[in-house]
Amino acid sequence: GLYLIIGHVWFHGLTSSTTSFKALITTSNRTYDYLQYWVHTGNQSTQEGGSFSVLADMDASDTATVNVRVNGDGSLVSDYGEDSYFFATLIC
Repeated sequence: GLYLIIGHVWFHGLTSSTTSFKALITTSNRTYDYLQYWVHTGNQSTQEGGSFSVLADMDASDTATVNVRVNGDGSLVSDYGEDSYFFATLIC
């Protein structure tokens, strides 16, 4: 069937050197990796967030995961905020 996958990721503890972050949705059939968020140069905020959604062709036994990559952050540690979420629902 066709599933609507929706999510939002909220980060805390980013540094001013953070340049972007990317959400990758991986299903049993495909990886959706075009979801790129750019952080403004000279960003003074330690928090950033972004939403994403895809329509994915999946069967009932398939799985979906979200991976997020933060680029340019020198600390190598970025915290997910409690306002982050991920869900999927069958459309048809």
